[in-house]
Amino acid sequence: MIHVEVKVEDAGLAAELRGLKEDLRGRTEMYESIAAGAGDAVRGHLEKRSGVSSPNTGFYAKAGRSVQGSSDADGAEVVIPHRGLALRYYGGEVEKKDRLLAVPTKNVAIRDGERLRPREM
Repeated sequence: MIHVEVKVEDAGLAAELRGLKEDLRGRTEMYESIAAGAGDAVRGHLEKRSGVSSPNTGFYAKAGRSVQGSSDADGAEVVIPHRGLALRYYGGEVEKKDRLLAVPTKNVAIRDGERLRPREM
């Protein structure tokens, strides 16, 4: 077993160390701020990509609206649960199962800046 003992003789240094200890107790608030700031940054990034990467689908705007941030005393987490975003980020292959896939063309009707899905026509 290892035992470490630290004695601080300097009063100024001791006060500074006590202040650092108090700052570490506020970790929950720190992680809340990190989750909020990172969530806002991710939302902003996805909003900027919305009109550029996928015009007339609103895919990245919808992904931005789905961003969720959470925190506790141990850390902060930002999650983007929008369906299909991981496929676009990491890549992969979509296999047809029981349903037909719709392939967009330039002739697809657009409403409110988004292409209509086959079931909406």
